[in-house]
Amino acid sequence: LASVASTVSASHADTSALNAPTNVVPSSTTTGHLTVTFTASSGVAPSSYTAKLCWDLAMSSNCVSMASVPSGSTFTGLISAKTYYVAITALPPVVPAGGYLSVITPPASQVVK
Repeated sequence: LASVASTVSASHADTSALNAPTNVVPSSTTTGHLTVTFTASSGVAPSSYTAKLCWDLAMSSNCVSMASVPSGSTFTGLISAKTYYVAITALPPVVPAGGYLSVITPPASQVVK
């Protein structure tokens, strides 16, 4: 058997995943509100964070997203006594060379007051 030399010559930028934010804690102390706190990613700073709030652990049912969220952001107009799941995504920084991939936290859940 003979092997064929590779003819792929296109280069690509190296990519790295950001570190995910940690300590994602949803809490509900006001009726219909859910506040999400988290610890910022370590290492390379993301350009921003987004939060996704859903009715299911698979993060696919009745979801809403909020862009550019700092820790302590609040979702309002939610259904009381309903469990919601929230995940935080660290978005890549804008850098002139190299690239980073966004990273998402595992969902955390909370019953809304």
